[in-house]
Amino acid sequence: MTEQKPIQLFLVTGFLGSGKTTLMNNILDDLAARNIKAGVIVNEWGQVGIDGSLFHDHGFEIQELNNGQIFCSCLAGNFVDALVRFADYPLDYLLVETSGMANPQPIRQMLKEIRSQTGERYDYRGTLNPNAPIVETSFTKVEGLLDLDLMNQERSLAVRRSVKTPYKRPVHYVVSTKENVDPAQAAEFAKRLLNHAFRIKGFIHNGGEGWFYLDAVNDQVEIKPVQAKGNETKIVVISKVWEEILPQIESAWQETCGVPFEIK
Repeated sequence: MTEQKPIQLFLVTGFLGSGKTTLMNNILDDLAARNIKAGVIVNEWGQVGIDGSLFHDHGFEIQELNNGQIFCSCLAGNFVDALVRFADYPLDYLLVETSGMANPQPIRQMLKEIRSQTGERYDYRGTLNPNAPIVETSFTKVEGLLDLDLMNQERSLAVRRSVKTPYKRPVHYVVSTKENVDPAQAAEFAKRLLNHAFRIKGFIHNGGEGWFYLDAVNDQVEIKPVQAKGNETKIVVISKVWEEILPQIESAWQETCGVPFEIK
């Protein structure tokens, strides 16, 4: 029996709105063009999966883990189970897009548990590497990114360790309606909340015009047409001010979109 090559395991991390999903799609397009087999795990903080629907799947196996971040107790067990399951697949790469709220530091301890169940099935070499290559991109387009020597020792740069601002667990709300929603009004709704939200994103349904994707972070709001199924608008709001944002969501919706809605 031929021994399987280890699966190259990559974590794609970055704060909310940093471009992780765009980068993932560029990588998946590149792998598909070269007939390289890959799997994807996508982690979202909210209870409603948004980013998973945006992936160019190319027939790749994609699993979503929602309602928390994979390195905390709420989802760590599910994440380990997913990695154990993917170990049985004939993959070259497994890509994990973490939540924008994730702290990936516990991955090494989790890999010890995974290794006890899968052996040396995964090759993960993440380190704090002062000599790692730094690549400047436009819209995260980099050819052969996964082929780069991430352990390159030729560069010598100072590594600035980041200090995380302590936050208690953020609160998120899902705004939904089966009424038609004007995408421009939805964009205005997001603008009114951005000072109080880490991230706002979702799918907008507008009858005759079809579906739109709403993405808002910092002071940027983007609306673009997408392909989707169903008949319900769903927008996820991740709050900076916890439950205090709820009346602001209600008033902003009434003043912009105006149609009946629910908040969960």
